[in-house]
Amino acid sequence: MGITMQALAEGLQLAKKLNLDLNVVLDLLNSGAFANSMFDLKGKNILNNDYNVHLPYEHMQKDLGFAVKLAEDKEAFCPALSIVNETYKKGLSYYSKQDMCAIFEALNS
Repeated sequence: MGITMQALAEGLQLAKKLNLDLNVVLDLLNSGAFANSMFDLKGKNILNNDYNVHLPYEHMQKDLGFAVKLAEDKEAFCPALSIVNETYKKGLSYYSKQDMCAIFEALNS
């Protein structure tokens, strides 16, 4: 879930920097092969700056931390997992009590 959330947030961040209409971008993402309910729900939350909690940001980071530790213990190479965990850690002091989709904001900080 964390990796998917970061992929969505990064895509929307890039689209924003390109001055694209984020509603159109989200519609395109939701109509293609990668369409999924998380993109639809969390994408709308991001576009509306709605970070009311469904899954707390701090819980997502905690779970990512556990997954990184497990991968390390089992010598599994999971670079995307580690990168996403670091992104969530970066925003933890600001967004811990908000929804996990606040990673969109953490990418800006």
